[in-house]
Amino acid sequence: QQKGAPDMSGSFGAISLGNEPTMHVPYLYSLVGYPARTQELVGRLLDGLFSDRADGLPGNDDLGQMSSWAIFSMLGFYPVDPCSGEYALGRPMVEQAEL
Repeated sequence: QQKGAPDMSGSFGAISLGNEPTMHVPYLYSLVGYPARTQELVGRLLDGLFSDRADGLPGNDDLGQMSSWAIFSMLGFYPVDPCSGEYALGRPMVEQAEL
């Protein structure tokens, strides 16, 4: 790896957001009664792994999954189990949004 090259694995401590099967992990804290931990962790992940640069995603944006995670997270919720119709709550990073 060349010096200064971005880490495209999405590794952040013990969490790896570089692959879709683990994108829900930061929201598990909310599901077991620790929403503040989810909020803090998601904020750190957004700040540390995502940006508006060409290399601003922590992995391959297969079918928009990385981008979708960032958008859901900035809106303050995430579909941990998309088939259930339920969402884990985080903390909104925006005052308002229009989709």
